[in-house]
Amino acid sequence: MIEYLIYLLTFVIGSIAGLLWSYKIHSEPYVIENIDIKSLIIAIVGWVITINNFGSWILIAIGLFLIGFVFNERPGYGRKETVIGIVVSVVIYLVFRFISGVIV
Repeated sequence: MIEYLIYLLTFVIGSIAGLLWSYKIHSEPYVIENIDIKSLIIAIVGWVITINNFGSWILIAIGLFLIGFVFNERPGYGRKETVIGIVVSVVIYLVFRFISGVIV
């Protein structure tokens, strides 16, 4: 049960850190821009660690921190990176399941 509290706390702390970082980087109001490579890498790593549960609650907590970091950036930023991170991690999950012979 304590793991869920840790998951929640790391997601919230990641959300706050991402929001503060986003306001520091993007001082202008919402502008459509290209995908931010740093946020994309953070999102992919976070989603891969979380969805492809490696059996460690510490890794899941780290993944949720990274997801929260990108997910709750300043409004308008981080949404493309989050979607790409989800898609990449689901594809990796399905490939691992297919290779191991377990069909979802």
